[in-house]
Amino acid sequence: MARKSLTAEVADGVAAARISKAAGVSADAEQVTQSHSGDVLEARSTSRRIKTVEDLLRHIEADMSRFEIAASEATKWECGDGDGGSIELHRVFVRLKPKGGPTTREIVQAMIDSARKDIRKPLPKSVKAPRRDAPWQVLVVADVHFGKYAWGKTTGGDDYDLDIAARL
Repeated sequence: MARKSLTAEVADGVAAARISKAAGVSADAEQVTQSHSGDVLEARSTSRRIKTVEDLLRHIEADMSRFEIAASEATKWECGDGDGGSIELHRVFVRLKPKGGPTTREIVQAMIDSARKDIRKPLPKSVKAPRRDAPWQVLVVADVHFGKYAWGKTTGGDDYDLDIAARL
């Protein structure tokens, strides 16, 4: 960026001093106000330097990881400097509200998406069937009635008790 000549800098200073009557504000004056109402933060600026919403956010050092812009406005007007020239003034307003969390719909959709990942897992490979040409072994677990007492006349067979079961 090219540096202004000393004559241009002095001329700007003289012009800035002359607009105080025309605009009702000193050209060097910068008015920045902030107000809090609950969770909402509002900032206003009337300045020659702060021209955009981004400039105002930078000036007030707004933490945009916590806030989002709810409303904003930036206007510009020109006023005479009293010497036949004009000076630009800027008014910038921004209202910030806390960032909201996810909506119920977004939460439910995230849950569904997460469940789909688990549901659509591939099935395990099937177990190989045993060969049919080889002998198969079958284990039979029978109820041998250890401790049972049976009288032959009631069962239609022989007497049965623990001693008989131990001999088998």
